[in-house]
Amino acid sequence: SAPAYWSLEPYENRAGYTGAIRILAEAFYPVARRAHELGWQLGIHTMGDGAVAMVVNELEKILAELPREGHRHYLHHVAVKPPQTTIETMARLGIGVASQPSFTVGLGSFAVESLAVKREATMNPTKSLLDAGVWMSWGSDGAPYGPRVTLWTGVTRKGWDDRVYGPEEAVDREEALRLHTWAPAYQTFNEHRA
Repeated sequence: SAPAYWSLEPYENRAGYTGAIRILAEAFYPVARRAHELGWQLGIHTMGDGAVAMVVNELEKILAELPREGHRHYLHHVAVKPPQTTIETMARLGIGVASQPSFTVGLGSFAVESLAVKREATMNPTKSLLDAGVWMSWGSDGAPYGPRVTLWTGVTRKGWDDRVYGPEEAVDREEALRLHTWAPAYQTFNEHRA
């Protein structure tokens, strides 16, 4: 089945539709708070900027109630760039992103159908998040094409249709290698082994 972004703006071709909300904030909060309280690292699936904004808002509450340095909580995907205020909150709180630039290939046709043109350019953002101080790692999310497609897509920003989507979100080769090697080790508290 096609993915469903929880979007802060209606889908491009579906008036009034903003995607699927899989977990409501009031259900997410107590589970995330307890996991954080137990000292766990949270890796939360966030498909769409609506999901990112909700999770970051709830984590901000949790971290205010139960401050903990070095938690390294992170969001999976962030396939649709969230508002700048959300990005700044992520940076301030040390919330990272486990990103898959290759989604521009693997899910790109769905994004083009659902996102307005101005938002297509920032799908699977990297540079803007890094520039804001958000730590990131790259991976393939279990896709069958391995790291080369992730590296190629993150550097070229070429998508499923060979178009370039948001070249301002690209990074250079050295940064791409760091994001796909050292950064996942950091994400899993294994940077001393990288």
